[in-house]
Amino acid sequence: MKKDQQQKKNGNGEKRFKFRSIRVKLILMMIFICQIPLVTYGVAAYKKSYDIILNKFKVTTNQEVGLVNQSLDNYFNGIVSSTTMLSNDYNLVNLSTHPESEEYAKDVIKQVKESNKDIEQIIFSTTDKKLISYPETNFAADYDPTAGEWYKNAMDNKGKVAFSEPYKSLGTGNNIVSASKVVIKDGTTVGVVTININLSTLADNMSKITLGNEGYVYVSDKNGIMIAHPDKTLLGKDDTTKQTYWNEVKSSKSGLAEYIYTKTGETKFASYITNDTTGWKIMASMKKNEINTDTKVLTNLLYLFLAGALIVNVIVAFLFSEIINKNIKKLRFALNGAAKGDLTNELSINSKDEFEDLAESYNEMTKGISALIANVKNSTDTINKTSIDLSTISEQTTNTIEDIAKTIDQVASGSTQQARDVETGVSELDALVKKLQNIYEQTTNMTRVSTDTDKMTKNGLVVMDALSDKSVDTSNASDKIELAVKDMRDSSLNIQEITKTINSIAEQTNLLALNAAIEAARAGEAGRGFSIVADEIRTLAEQSTQSTKDIQVLIEQVNEKSMIAVKSVTEAKATIEEQGNAVKETKETFNEISRAIDKLAMMIGTVQQSINGINKDKDSIMDKMQNMSAISEETAASTEQVSAATQQVAASMDSFNEKAANLKELSNGLEEDVDKFKI
Repeated sequence: MKKDQQQKKNGNGEKRFKFRSIRVKLILMMIFICQIPLVTYGVAAYKKSYDIILNKFKVTTNQEVGLVNQSLDNYFNGIVSSTTMLSNDYNLVNLSTHPESEEYAKDVIKQVKESNKDIEQIIFSTTDKKLISYPETNFAADYDPTAGEWYKNAMDNKGKVAFSEPYKSLGTGNNIVSASKVVIKDGTTVGVVTININLSTLADNMSKITLGNEGYVYVSDKNGIMIAHPDKTLLGKDDTTKQTYWNEVKSSKSGLAEYIYTKTGETKFASYITNDTTGWKIMASMKKNEINTDTKVLTNLLYLFLAGALIVNVIVAFLFSEIINKNIKKLRFALNGAAKGDLTNELSINSKDEFEDLAESYNEMTKGISALIANVKNSTDTINKTSIDLSTISEQTTNTIEDIAKTIDQVASGSTQQARDVETGVSELDALVKKLQNIYEQTTNMTRVSTDTDKMTKNGLVVMDALSDKSVDTSNASDKIELAVKDMRDSSLNIQEITKTINSIAEQTNLLALNAAIEAARAGEAGRGFSIVADEIRTLAEQSTQSTKDIQVLIEQVNEKSMIAVKSVTEAKATIEEQGNAVKETKETFNEISRAIDKLAMMIGTVQQSINGINKDKDSIMDKMQNMSAISEETAASTEQVSAATQQVAASMDSFNEKAANLKELSNGLEEDVDKFKI
């Protein structure tokens, strides 16, 4: 029942302090130690994956815009070829001097136009403003082709094809761009040929290009006017210039920009490149969320992995802490029992670690304490029996003294009768006096023995004090040993450091010696390097010598500390021996007390015999002393003195009884304290 109450109490304590228990701390610590690296790895893996995906996006978009740019170059290279071919056509070159070639020129223009469905119109204008076009257009009578943008671009870029900025065709309303080139004859400009390209097909093809799920490609001219875009409503508008990245795109040839789309507020990436032929900006745009979507799967797997790792860590930590907590419960239960005096519990822990060592130490401790308590209990029983014997002897002595007092009173009452027969009772009175004297002497001896007993008891206390002092000396000697051992340890550490220095110097010395040998072999008579190396070797040798001396000093210190440790151990051993002698003396003192008490018992027996003799002679003496009236008064006075002495003896015996009672009380208290322990 006691164990159940203890376990119940322990259980309540566990519930009460469970958040501060070592088990919870172990679980939290293990989870923390295991999860931190996993979380760190997860974050690093996510960041690395995000960087890889982002880099993949950059590479993909760069490749995509590169392909679009290449396609655009190929497309316009065909236009450039057609324009160049027309500018070199014989009929166009000689049209001013050979008007009859106009029909041939028209046929050539028609053929070029029909060869490319994206060509909306081809126009040739001579320097004297004569126009040939296909499809033919009825130009206004005052139309001046030389004032057109396409004409001026060609004149400004002689020798190469010049492209205009995109614009709306007045005839069809389509977005077009003009490719123009001057026509030269004999180094003189005779006209300009221009091809108007309809950008609708090009824009449609580019708008169909997709990146990811919602990414797309779009094209604007160098001023931000939209040329191609999946959203047809933006064509011909400057929506691109309103985006935050436009300044970067405008000033750079290529790159990657992150921006917030003004219409939706979404964060996007834009990879861009500049077409060398037209100066147009080709851009590939993708929402940042798409990249995050690619990493979301990894993130979910990472969360799942961390959650699984957390569960495993919790289970492992719980099981590990359960093992630790189980051993702690065993230790706590045993210690609580020992605190209440129950030394019968023997710990059994087979964990092959410090807990098993603790259990073995606890078992050894309880065995030692049990043996000590058993010895104390035996000693207590002996003291208790002795105190009972002392009390019995004391009571018997007191009763005897009371009987003596009564007898003396009777002697005093019969003193008047002794006066009648003085002569007859003298001899018997002498005998009585001798016996009374014997009683007095025996009582005195009993008092002396009691005094000796008290002195011996005090001597026992002195011896016990000496034993306590020797215990202090033992503790001091142990402290000296501890200090000496620590000094030895420090000296050993210093020796290790110096040994390392010697090893390092030795290695350098070997290298320098080798270098010196090589140098000497090579140098011959001009071996100046040999002296330098030799000097280094000498310096290192001196350092090695000094380190060796330091080692010798430290070794001597270690020897001195060892001697001190040995001396301290010797002193401790001597102190322990003195403690053993003190214990022996204590035992001998108590033996002497026992012998003194035996003597007291024998003397009290003698008193009893004397009193018996008095009782035998009492009647005869009283008969013969009836006539001793004069002497009776003196006898009465003497009996009063004897009575006073008897009272003193009685008082001494009362004190003796009190001390015997105190001894018994102390013995009982010690026995009660010892009985609290269960062994």
